[in-house]
Amino acid sequence: MKNQETEFFHSLDKNFFICDNCKQTCECTFTSGSKKYCMEADINHENQTVNLKLYCLFNGNHKNIIYQNILPMQGSRIPIPPDFTPGTNPSKHCSCK
Repeated sequence: MKNQETEFFHSLDKNFFICDNCKQTCECTFTSGSKKYCMEADINHENQTVNLKLYCLFNGNHKNIIYQNILPMQGSRIPIPPDFTPGTNPSKHCSCK
């Protein structure tokens, strides 16, 4: 039973960016397939929403916005758009701006 719970939370985390304690903006890098991306989210705590932007990442630089949408937050978690999952667990790469 414990392994099933662990697997559930592990797979759940792969579908969310984790932005603990970010007051305004959260930024993460992640990999989906063979491509690297950067996520930038402007957080609206009052409405519990984020303005989510995804960019291609080339040589450490943001290039070309490829996705933008306003999405609901779930606590400190921001959903990863389905076209970009499964990706590597992005929570290790998030930081506040």
